This record gives sequence, C-alpha cells and structure tokens, in this order.
Amino acid sequence: MTKFITTAIDYPNALPHIGTAFEKIGADVAARYWRYKGEQVYFLGGNDENTVKVVKKANELGVPVQQYVDDLVKSFKEVWKRLNISYDDFIQTSEERHRIGVQQFISAVNDAGFIYKKPFKGFYCEGCEEYKTDGICQNHPKQIVQKEEENYFFKLSAFKQFVLDLIYPKPFITVFLDIQPESRYNEIKNFVENDLQDISISRKNQGWGIPIPWDNDQVIYVWFDALLNYLTGVGFGTDWDKFDKWWGAFYFPTESSTVHFIGKDITRFHCVLFPAMIKAYNESPSARKKIRFPQSVFAHGFIYQRENNTLNKVSKSGTYVSPVDLIDKYGSDAYRYYFLSKCSFHEDGEYNLKHFDEVYKADLANELGNLVGRVVSLVNKNYDGKLPTRPIDSDARIWFGPEALAQYTHFIESYRYKECLELIWNIVKSCNKYVEVKKPWELANNDPEACFSVLRNLVSGLRIISSLLIPFLPETADKIYNSFQFISTNGSLTSFAENNLTGFERGVSVNKAFLVDGKYPPLFPKH
Repeated sequence: MTKFITTAIDYPNALPHIGTAFEKIGADVAARYWRYKGEQVYFLGGNDENTVKVVKKANELGVPVQQYVDDLVKSFKEVWKRLNISYDDFIQTSEERHRIGVQQFISAVNDAGFIYKKPFKGFYCEGCEEYKTDGICQNHPKQIVQKEEENYFFKLSAFKQFVLDLIYPKPFITVFLDIQPESRYNEIKNFVENDLQDISISRKNQGWGIPIPWDNDQVIYVWFDALLNYLTGVGFGTDWDKFDKWWGAFYFPTESSTVHFIGKDITRFHCVLFPAMIKAYNESPSARKKIRFPQSVFAHGFIYQRENNTLNKVSKSGTYVSPVDLIDKYGSDAYRYYFLSKCSFHEDGEYNLKHFDEVYKADLANELGNLVGRVVSLVNKNYDGKLPTRPIDSDARIWFGPEALAQYTHFIESYRYKECLELIWNIVKSCNKYVEVKKPWELANNDPEACFSVLRNLVSGLRIISSLLIPFLPETADKIYNSFQFISTNGSLTSFAENNLTGFERGVSVNKAFLVDGKYPPLFPKH
C-alpha cells in the first residue's frame, strides 16, 4: 500500500502565516507517521501561481511575473524547511510539467462535451478567486468586484447525483470520498443538494496562466487549473508510471490511498468540483486511461489570535503572524508542539504569544526537557554513563501498554493530534512522578541496585517517548533517542507491542557526544 499525501497549494502573493503553517505541520505528522510504520509515502506541496493576485503583486513590485514567483518560492520552501515539513516534491503551477498535464486534462473534458462558452456577469471575490452568487464573501468582504466577461464553463450541474453518490459511504463499496471531519461532510452534502451550478473555468488571457488549448484568447481559471496539481505533481501527462504508482487507475482503488489536507474554506472545490472533473475526464473518448477519484479530504479549521478579548482570524491581509519569528526564538519543535497540542486539528484554534511562552516553559522546558536532563545526568554521574545488562523488571512495563498503543494509533490515524500528544504527555508526567517517588539520587548512595533498576526503567520510558514523538517533534525525538546508545534495538512502533514495550534488553549507555563539559545541555533552553 502506498500513501499519497498533499497539502493545498498556496498563493505566493505574501509569505506564509501561522494559519498556513497549521495545515502543513498537520499533514507532515501523517506523512512521518506512515513512513515510520513502513509505508511508502509521497508527500506533495506547492504554490498556486496562475492567479490574478500574483500578477498584481508582481506588477506592484515592477518585476516579471515568472521572476517574482520563482524568487518567492524559495522563501516558501525555506519556511517549510525551518518547520521540518518533509515534502517529497513541491510543485509550482507555472512549471512545464503542470501545463502539459492541465492542457491534456481539459482537452479530454472538452472532447467529452462538458465545456461550453457563454457571456457572464457576476460578483467576483479577488481573495477567493471565485464568483459569489450572493455577492458576499465572509473571508474577503472588501475584495468583491463586479465583472462581466465571456468565459468557458464546466457543466458541474450535470454531476450532482454522481457527487452525492460518491460522498455517501455504502457497505461493501470502496469507491467513495471520505470527508472529515463530519461537520464538513454535512456542509458538502447540503451544498450539493441545494445548489450545484455550472462554474466558470476560464478568463481573458492577459499574458499569464495556462492557455485554453483550442482558444489562446482564454486562460484556464485558477481552480480548474490548481486542483490538477494533485495529478500533475505525480506525473499525470508526463510520467505515467509514476502516476500509476501514486494515484492509480480507476479499476485498482485499493493499490494506493490518497488524503488531501486543506483549509475548511476550500472544501467545496476539493469534494465537489475535483471529483466531477475526474468523472468528466473518465468519460472522454480521448482520455489516456480512466483514473481513480480522490479518496479522502481532511478540512482543518482556522487559527485565530486573541487581542484585547477579541478573536481575529490570522490571514495574509488581516492579522498576520509569521511562523519564522516564533521559530527563531523557540525552535521548530516548540512551534509544532504548541499548534498540534493546544489547537485541535479538527476545529478552529486560538493562539497568543503569552500562552505560547507559558506552554513552552511548562510542557517542554520543565516537564520533558528536565526529565531527559535528569535521567541522562543521573546515569552519567552514578554509572559512568553505562547501565549494565540485566532483566527488565515489571516497572518498565508501566509506561505504555497495548491499550495505550491502540489509542495512539487511533488518534494519530484520525488526525486527533491534540489527544495523541496528551497521551504522550501522560507518559512524561508519569516518568516525572516516578522520579520524585523513587528519588534515584538518594538510592545511588543507599541502594545502588535499586537505583540501577529505576534508571533502567526511566531510560526505557524515554525511548518510548522519543519513538512516539517522531511524527510530531522530529528533532526532539532524535535528540532524546540518540542521547543513549542502545544495544540491539528495533526502531519500529510495532516492535514495542511485540516486546511488551520494554524498549531494550541488552544494556544502554549515555552518548557522551551529546554532553557539553560533562553536562547534558537543555533540550528547551529557558529564555
């Protein structure tokens, strides 16, 4: 089984904010988890460059549009690198591979008879790059303009029953689109049942964008263009072997699985327009092959910042908070921990700097950081950094049993990251309580054998903590694990269950390369 994981592609008219980054770190957890479980994973991100916003911004700066997007994509990639987003590929929609695939796709849909041209007049939101039937946009109330033009339209209304059938789960039927969380599913169902109209898919060619293959006076409208990055990013139109591996043909839906992580404001495009587009393509006589429909869409909430008892949505044009500023001060893992543990990925989240700093000190510096530092220091001081080989006593099995493993698996596979981190932090708290109760610093003088057992148990707990943290805090997990040199260990999550979660059996020593002047440096320095 292969896993194809994507995030929404972003408009490069401004640098990412903490709301944009919320999606990326959530998707990255899933990608890292499935890799850790041994699955083949392809994780795709990108920038949505064929937009009016980008042209306006480039014109404001007085630079060619291609130069502007190429320069800005470097900044985007640097932000994602700073956050340890483990993309396998990053697509720009101005790339040739994307143009080739999009033009092949739209030509096939046109051959199937689902595209027509007509004059159109309506209210257009420049923020969403979308026509609004009621002339209102909650997210961009000041960016509504009235436009009148002749466009090509996609016969979306023809696919109403198809979409309803696709999103409704049925027993023994594997071809359906899973929409999470449930509230998003209900929104999509109501939207399709009440009002599914044909959609404009082109605009006048002003020198930027992908031209309609049979009419160079028009370029392809941003959503019909942008959604296809999920196909072109894995080879549609340019590398069919790669495409077959990661996306797959219609007749083999179980060979691979896909999940699209997106913001809740663009759910309709991914859950209605995109599958309808693929259905239209599959019915075309010129389609290369029938391709599979998307399988899973997860629509996360927004991030809000509280200022003077008022919640404001974080955005590029409104309340802007840079992830880089927080990373510079606290580090990428502290950033990831805060937004994954204090904001539900299923709902809207709330951020403020004071709370961020409090969480950093309490959860990371005091609870986790101090625990690791104390255990390493005690082992190094009392046993010269080496714990000899002995059978593990029953206390070592208290940290993480099979029931907790089942909970961990359920939470992380349903993207309930907040609950998953709470589960891990229960182990951290248990280990800290164990230290306070057992007082190994006293046992070192009074009962060295008991001290040895206590420290062995604590090191076992740290190994389990580090393994469970791999998808969430990759740098921290690596530092904790590599603070010790384990003899004969298996780094897979499955091995914990098979070995009663004991962690190691043949001895362990402190990795003195991690020590500075004989001391363990703090994982999370206090500012």
